[in-house]
Amino acid sequence: VVFCTATQPAIKSQWLDDCPVHEIIDDTAGLFNALERVKVTNLGTVSDDALAARLIELEQVLCIVNTRKHARELFSLLGGDAKGVYHLSAVMCPLHRTKVLSEIKARLAEKERCIVISTQLIEAGVDIDFPCVYRAVSGIDSIAQAAGRCNREGKLGKGDVYVFTPERGLPEGWFQRMAALGEEVMKFYSNPLSPEAVAKFFELRYGLDADLDAEHILRDIKCGRRDLSFQFKKIEEKYKLIDDNATIGVIIPYDDTCAALIHEAENAKFPLTYLRKLQRYTVSIYSQELADLKARGYLRAFAGGVFALNRENMSECYSEKTGLLPSKDISSAELIISRLEQS
Repeated sequence: VVFCTATQPAIKSQWLDDCPVHEIIDDTAGLFNALERVKVTNLGTVSDDALAARLIELEQVLCIVNTRKHARELFSLLGGDAKGVYHLSAVMCPLHRTKVLSEIKARLAEKERCIVISTQLIEAGVDIDFPCVYRAVSGIDSIAQAAGRCNREGKLGKGDVYVFTPERGLPEGWFQRMAALGEEVMKFYSNPLSPEAVAKFFELRYGLDADLDAEHILRDIKCGRRDLSFQFKKIEEKYKLIDDNATIGVIIPYDDTCAALIHEAENAKFPLTYLRKLQRYTVSIYSQELADLKARGYLRAFAGGVFALNRENMSECYSEKTGLLPSKDISSAELIISRLEQS
């Protein structure tokens, strides 16, 4: 088995039946130093106002935060509608994000002003290159992914990556736990992206859980190895990186193509066969958010539990700038529309 990643986990040989674990590349430290493309600076605690002031002074910069709410608020502080300022998060349907990313890449290529506020979705699978990146404190693996969007093509001497702690603190749960480990590592390593720092982060990470394999999946694999009777279905059901019941998909009729697909699905004998085509238009939300949209009359249901926004009033709950609006922002939109109608 060959592991190849920017953030190599501290793999323990006992996980692999005591098979030897070793580097296949000589002088990894020298290679790291030769290919180093960024300088990481820890700014400590920074208020949103101070952060916005830093960002607005730069021509091209990416700022990655931990929550959708923080992304929206920073985007608003930067002017929202200002030319060259963009927002990216998972409440924008994939096609919408693709459109925005195309605009961002075009502006970067033309050396035009480009300030992007994003959640961590930009850290994986997005080939984009900024001269400067700001990252809200997180696990070292996430900081490394963010750094991969800075001086990606190596055209600068070194790009600048700034890690900051939001003044309001961090969301409880997983983000907070990983950020605490990231801060711990940065106390002892001047470069948190060094192989030694990354290894230390994962050692601390493993220490949080007494049993990383709570569902005993490795045991199931070992049992099946004796006579090749692997219980693939059982293992698939037990392995859940994200709880399937945590979110529900809502289709956003972002363009005429999507609206036509929804219409076809509603009248088709097998409507669920359209779901794959509609993935590019789907946003995942929590059950409470779904209930709120239903109560306000923004949703239509078809195919026994598939939901889509009503295109007629979609502008009240879906923004071309930030995607699906939270409940309080929907209320504000309704108030504005009501006042416009009265006037």
